[in-house]
Amino acid sequence: MERSWGLRSTNSHSTEGLSEGWRKAEVRGEQGYKVPRAVGGGPPSLVAPNRLNRQFMVDGPDKAWVTDITYIRTRQGWLYLAVVMDLY
Repeated sequence: MERSWGLRSTNSHSTEGLSEGWRKAEVRGEQGYKVPRAVGGGPPSLVAPNRLNRQFMVDGPDKAWVTDITYIRTRQGWLYLAVVMDLY
């Protein structure tokens, strides 16, 4: 039995009713959108130096922190997701 994305399936035909449920719930993907751009251009971005050099194993807390940011498009507009993690 394989489990993927919260769906349990026993054969290739067990998820056929899934698309019907999505139609009933009026779930539709967003297509043809542009990534938000900075207004006015501004100065070029600065790149931080690579201090970790792919050494992600640390021996204690507060030794190395990593971050990332991404855009998520919703019907109400753009959401910005930022993640900060301690590598310990």
